[in-house]
Amino acid sequence: MNINFNNIMLINELTNNITILIPEIFLIISIVILLVYGVIYSKLGGIVNIMRQISILGIIVLCITLLLLWDIKDIIINEKVLNSSILGIDNLSIMVKSVVIITTILILSMSLEVFKQKNEQIKDYEYTILILLATLGMLLLISSKDLIIMYLSIETLSLSLYILAGFKRTGQLSTEAGLKYLIMGGLSSGILLFGCALIYISTGILDFDNLANYIFNNTIINTNTNNEIGVEIGSLLICIAIMFKLAAAPFHMWAPDVYEGSPTIITAFFAIVPKIAILTLLVNLIYNVFWGIFNSVLLPFFIFSALLSVIIGSIGAVNQTKFKRLLAYSAISHMGFILLGLIPGTLNSLQTSFIYIILYIITSLNTFAFTFIYFNKYKNSFKNTTYYLSDLSALSRKEPVLALTLTLSLFSIAGIPPLAGFISKYYILLSLIQNNYIVIATLTILFSVIACFYYIRIIQYMYFKNNNTYLIKFLADVVYRKVPSSYINNHNNINSNNNTSSSIYYNVSLSPILILGSTLYILISFIFYPNPLLMITFDAILNTFI
Repeated sequence: MNINFNNIMLINELTNNITILIPEIFLIISIVILLVYGVIYSKLGGIVNIMRQISILGIIVLCITLLLLWDIKDIIINEKVLNSSILGIDNLSIMVKSVVIITTILILSMSLEVFKQKNEQIKDYEYTILILLATLGMLLLISSKDLIIMYLSIETLSLSLYILAGFKRTGQLSTEAGLKYLIMGGLSSGILLFGCALIYISTGILDFDNLANYIFNNTIINTNTNNEIGVEIGSLLICIAIMFKLAAAPFHMWAPDVYEGSPTIITAFFAIVPKIAILTLLVNLIYNVFWGIFNSVLLPFFIFSALLSVIIGSIGAVNQTKFKRLLAYSAISHMGFILLGLIPGTLNSLQTSFIYIILYIITSLNTFAFTFIYFNKYKNSFKNTTYYLSDLSALSRKEPVLALTLTLSLFSIAGIPPLAGFISKYYILLSLIQNNYIVIATLTILFSVIACFYYIRIIQYMYFKNNNTYLIKFLADVVYRKVPSSYINNHNNINSNNNTSSSIYYNVSLSPILILGSTLYILISFIFYPNPLLMITFDAILNTFI
């Protein structure tokens, strides 16, 4: 009877694992097929077409993966959580996975224009494969309920991002970005593995559920043995490693250089998508595994990291003259806000963090769509990676619609009322005040005001900086449909970093314009009708943690 019972348990475990992994299994099979297809086709000399074809196929694969994920949601309607010993899926996981897949689809759709240019110096069809591998790592990471699965998922994600950061091998900045990202990422992976090893040595446990029970029981007994010290140090090391991945201070050193050196479309991917997946892992660890030692061990570290992120992100960007480096410091500041939402330890504060990061993703998509349209003009997506704030001079005269779009996005990021960014920051600060973190809330407000300076500085360039070079080229384009060659020859040294092609609306694809418009529409709509996002996040968190 014991043998039969064990067999039944094993079959149930296997069935749960397969059910949970249906989208990931499909994604793995698709990646292998696309890789084989790319290898065979590229040998036949079709490298220019294959890159675009694989990107389109990658988008189709992700759409099917999303449908399979939503099909699993129907399975767990009557069950809050579908668990195995190493994997689990719940409403929160499905929500976050959906955000990851949809955002990746949008970024891949913008990538299609890169491959459309036949003179583009990209000879690596593996770009889409690496994006799909990184997505696979994120999906597994969100469902992980075991230290080993967690580590392997993070490494699957990280290794793909290292290669993507240095994807432009002929560019010095891209190579430097990839190398720096690899070194810092390798350090964080070592810290993560050491933390997992300490916990396993101290407890002999790898899965999250049993580890949570162990920590909870020993917290009640209030023992202070070497095993408990090992668990505390191990949990702290794991959180430090995750802060590296999130680019939270003081582990943010790699972010500005990697943002600047990587091609714009790749910067958009690893600046937006992995953060919500890693944040979900962090929430799972805090609220489900390390909650018994959170207040005594982890809370001071989280307060320190969150406040330092807000401070460094606010002050570090003040003197920046490069657009993508400024976005990097802005992201560090936003990560501080997201971490502040985890400090009170209530479900309401947790909901505010997810509301904040979802709105952050939407705003970042808007900003990078603008960057892709204006700076790259679809011809230099992988060639020029450094853009200056001065490049935005007189933008309001050349492209008033683009200038207005970026202005609204920047006001939202800065937290100017009544835009969506203000509402999300208000929720975070309100949760801090309601839980008696008055000093932290006050400091956060102070440095948020300082951060407004560099957002307004960008707007100053667009509306109040008169760059005569741009203005004359724009007027010539309107009158003659081209820029006089004599003028260009006389002024090549003035703006050598800027593309001298005609209006950016020529040969513009529909995809980035739709992303720019739709994200702006969502941000404005949230002001008047925030209930859908509030209900989605509330339902996901309530059904997961209660």
